[in-house]
Amino acid sequence: MDNCLKGIKYCLFACVLNCVSCIDGCYNCVQVIKTICDTGIKGYADITKNTQFLHEKVKAGLGL
Repeated sequence: MDNCLKGIKYCLFACVLNCVSCIDGCYNCVQVIKTICDTGIKGYADITKNTQFLHEKVKAGLGL
């Protein structure tokens, strides 16, 4: 039964991420613009460091 429940949680996780990915992208865009105006971009990591914001929130909310 635990495996079934975990599978359902991961399915829900994937569905929610699909729905909020555009919001996560917009959040990352705003953060990158703030970084460009403040200290500048130094590399690829500066552009991608905020792409996991909502991913981590959804993951924590589902207890995964």
